[in-house]
This record gives sequence, structure tokens and C-alpha cells, in this order.
Amino acid sequence: MKRYDKQHKTKNLGFTLIETLVAIVILITAITATFTAVQSGISTSIQSKNEITAFYLAQEAIEYIRNIRDENSINGLNWLAGFAQLSTEPCYPGKTCNIDAVFDVIKNCSGTCPNLAQNNISTSAYYGMFSTNIPPWASSNFRREVRVSVFSADQAQINVTVTWTAGLITRTFKANEIITDWQS
Repeated sequence: MKRYDKQHKTKNLGFTLIETLVAIVILITAITATFTAVQSGISTSIQSKNEITAFYLAQEAIEYIRNIRDENSINGLNWLAGFAQLSTEPCYPGKTCNIDAVFDVIKNCSGTCPNLAQNNISTSAYYGMFSTNIPPWASSNFRREVRVSVFSADQAQINVTVTWTAGLITRTFKANEIITDWQS
């Protein structure tokens, strides 16, 4: 398209090189901002998934101990029997233990408990479940440690700590529950 000015000279109305470069910079900025927002959303989603998993792993340990307490009471046993009544039991006060609710096992951890294993075999009845390290289950990113503190003959506190790593950062979720001997 041509335009005639007062002196009858023609002038092109197309984009100059500078205008084109400015348009490219704006386009690149918009695309980069979009990718950054998507990446941030994915990262937040993964972090949320890990936090929810940690919450459920902590809750599972608390519910497991509550179940033992209830079974003990029904069977006429001491409410702490099997996990924290005797000094030889795995969750005796001052010890750290690991609970495997899938295979009904409580293990004493000498110091730090190992990471839990997760079943990634899609044809297994245990698919997606977490357990203590059982081959061929894959080692997960989560470690669960349980400590029991006995306050009195009929009251104890369960402290569960679930840790996992996200990149170079170690994250922690803690849950505490006070349980009582409801038969007292």
C-alpha cells in the first residue's frame, strides 16, 4: 500500500526491523510466562499430592495403633500389649518403630526408620499400597517413624513423623494423637 505525501513521494507502510523485533520480544515473553505458570502449577500439584500421601501415612499409623488398643481391650489384655507395654516391644517409650499396616507388622527401628516401599505392580491386589521394604516393591520417597509416649496407666500419645524429599528439600509432616484406655 502506498501513500502520497505533499511532495508526491511514495512511502512503504510495512513493519520496520525494530517493530518486528519488539513484536518477537512480546511474543516470547508471553510464551515464557505461560510455560512458567504451567510449570509452577505442576510443581504445586506434585507437592500437594506428597502432602496428602504423608497425611494418610501418618493417619494410617495412628489408626493401626488404635486398632491394637481396641483389640486388646476386647480380648481382656493390657491396652498397650503388643506395641508399648513391655520394654521388648517395638514402640516402647523411647524407641522408634515403623508400622506396616498391609502385612500387620510393627518393627523397631534402630535410630532412623528406612523408607517405605510402594507396590507398583498394577496386577497386584496391593497395588499402590505402602509397606516396609518388601521386594519387589519399589522404595518410595516416604519414611514414617512412630513414637509412643505413655503419660499414665490409661493415657499415651502417638507421635508420627513422615518425611520425604522434594528435589533438594526435605519435607516433614507430623501428627500427634492422645489415646486412652477406654476400659479404665
